[in-house]
Amino acid sequence: MRNKKNFMDMGLWESIKTHGLHVGEALLIADPAMAMNHDNRNDWTALQMAAWWGCDDIAKIILKHCPASVLEKDPHGHTALHIAAWRGHGDVARSILKAAPDIIDWANNDGETALHEASMHDKEKTVAVLLSKNANPCLGTAPTKDFPLGRLASELCGNEEIRALLIEAERNWNGPRPAAIPAPAPKPPGAP
Repeated sequence: MRNKKNFMDMGLWESIKTHGLHVGEALLIADPAMAMNHDNRNDWTALQMAAWWGCDDIAKIILKHCPASVLEKDPHGHTALHIAAWRGHGDVARSILKAAPDIIDWANNDGETALHEASMHDKEKTVAVLLSKNANPCLGTAPTKDFPLGRLASELCGNEEIRALLIEAERNWNGPRPAAIPAPAPKPPGAP
């Protein structure tokens, strides 16, 4: 039976789900590195799982005992902040950014920041949280064949209200703007 399993043999996330938050905190006090274990099919840490499910209370305890867990990425380059933004959990995003404000513009393997994730999935409240925490609306995703300059968050969303919010943020952005990717050199006449 699941509940009879010894919580010391489970991953942190399973221990919290099965035995409660107090058990998870006790485990983190005994071994903060436990928060860094990737122990599920998505290869996520407990903080990434808390971000997926919107469990801000769990995220805060993990961040308190193992703040370095915000730096962990899954095989796709997603941090817990990317996951919280993707799912629209602005409260978890806010807690993560309180612990590590410098990760706000970290990109995943596709060059997408948390702001791109929230925009793509039309998570208006989370877009607002990220912009209030100084997310750069002028960063593009990684270049692709169809979009050689990448795409801005405002170009990724389907919600017109979010798009307007992002375009306004782009206009008012006072931070650094990434340099444009130069266009390829023209081919000489007759070149394939």
